[in-house]
Amino acid sequence: LSLLGFLSSLLWVASLARELVSMLRALGSASGLSDAVLGATLLAWGSSLGDALSSLFLSRALQAPTVAAALFGGPLFNLMCGGAAALMAAAV
Repeated sequence: LSLLGFLSSLLWVASLARELVSMLRALGSASGLSDAVLGATLLAWGSSLGDALSSLFLSRALQAPTVAAALFGGPLFNLMCGGAAALMAAAV
């Protein structure tokens, strides 16, 4: 039953994310923005919202070393993985 609940929640999150991205693309095309601009701004900000909220809650809980590590570690990890994936895709 737990596995079924987990899989169900994955499907819900995936479908909600798909709908949100579709809505943002529709709003972007209606306002004349390209997909590249949307990806660099709105969608990137949305993916960073969770990191920002977790850092805010940790700072309110007086966990300064954890917040400092998260501020540098999270974006650095994303940059390294994204850069490596882009370089691997370009090499193929």
